[in-house]
Amino acid sequence: MLRLCHKVNPFEPQVRSRHASPDEVRQAFSENDADLKWLALILTGNKESAEACVVNALALSTNHNQVFEEWLSHWAHRATIRCAIESQRVSIREARTRTCPHGHHSSLSPLVKERIKTEPVTRAVIAMDVIARFALVLRGIEGYSSRESAVLLGINRAEFEAAYCSAIATIEQSMPEFAESLEET
Repeated sequence: MLRLCHKVNPFEPQVRSRHASPDEVRQAFSENDADLKWLALILTGNKESAEACVVNALALSTNHNQVFEEWLSHWAHRATIRCAIESQRVSIREARTRTCPHGHHSSLSPLVKERIKTEPVTRAVIAMDVIARFALVLRGIEGYSSRESAVLLGINRAEFEAAYCSAIATIEQSMPEFAESLEET
């Protein structure tokens, strides 16, 4: 029997992943504070809930999770999203009734993602129903798959696709200059 072994080259630096300390987690939240607060605002729809969401995400991240240091920024976003989902669970359950005639939409382009963060477009996003806001952030901005997004929200994939389709339609109305690039998604 032939055994294949990977020989370690003594001249190559060996990368070792390690878990981040609670102080490193707090630092990651601090460094991403503006993004996390904007993310939570978009998802919850109001400033007080958004601030509480980020505080809860930080508390959960420092007390109950071990995350590798190279994943800290991503983890801060994910923890904030999960806290926002929990804070909006009842509203999500109540808003589950639509269909999408397109079947599938991709994530948003980097240019559109940046434009969403401007004041008039952010206001339009906050005015969306709760599932559309989550769909826009999860699929369009954070790049989660439709399947993973639906699982996180506790809805089926067709409901998720319909919510994302609705969010894209709202963004098209708020950003007519990007309508053509949105239609390609």
